[in-house]
Amino acid sequence: MSTFTQIQKIKNNIKNMFKNNENSNLPEQPAKQEIAMVKQVEVPATKVSLPSANVSPAVVNMINNKQMELQNKGNDLGAYAMEICVAQNGSYIGFLNAMNIVVMNYKVDAELAKQELEIELVQEINNRNSKVIAITNEIAGIESIAIPEKEVELNRYNLEINSLMDNQENGISESLSNERLLIMQLAIARTNELIRKFKHKVILLNTEISQIKLTIDGLNMQKGSINFFNESSLRRRLNLFFNHWLIALEGLGMELTTIEETKDKFVEYLNQEIVKIAA
Repeated sequence: MSTFTQIQKIKNNIKNMFKNNENSNLPEQPAKQEIAMVKQVEVPATKVSLPSANVSPAVVNMINNKQMELQNKGNDLGAYAMEICVAQNGSYIGFLNAMNIVVMNYKVDAELAKQELEIELVQEINNRNSKVIAITNEIAGIESIAIPEKEVELNRYNLEINSLMDNQENGISESLSNERLLIMQLAIARTNELIRKFKHKVILLNTEISQIKLTIDGLNMQKGSINFFNESSLRRRLNLFFNHWLIALEGLGMELTTIEETKDKFVEYLNQEIVKIAA
């Protein structure tokens, strides 16, 4: 047999080994699940930077949307103020009662917005916890099944190499032994590469879990500090209400002194409510 024919024969044997796995001394063809796992780990190495425990942009948008909804709920206060002012003929008692209703409604709106956002944040946390569980299970499958199976293959290959070395010492055909030895060396290299990729995949998955847990910490912190009932929002509502109340007073032909007294009373009332918030 010529040298070229021998080389071609070795190449064909190697192709058959990895394609059809016909040799009985080699492990059986991997299951579909293992093949899928191998495809998953064949990714380029990437360096992932860990974020701070801040909330994600998506959650920031959720909070901003709630704040905007809460703000828009006060946009109809102008018409309400003028309607009540005319109905009460500019009465100061009616003015105080109406402002108390404005404050009470704002508190209710703020509390409802808080509860709605808390529900959304809890759902976000649950989704991320479910993802952590799924990734943890994937890691367990790699570490307890995929890697050990490949390590068993390595042991088989090493045993066969030792057997080939013994055969050479015992005078069995050196050319056949060299051919088989080459096949085993290639198999070992391939299996070691798969093990390396599995281990790299585990590192990436653990990094992803760390990222998700940091996000969960941020969500929990945000959930515990939600407070839409604040000074600036309340000032906006009361000022909007009061400005239209003044327009209604002028429309009713109230004297300037009455209007100025109402302004003073409003400032006093507003400061009292702001103090309550600060407390």
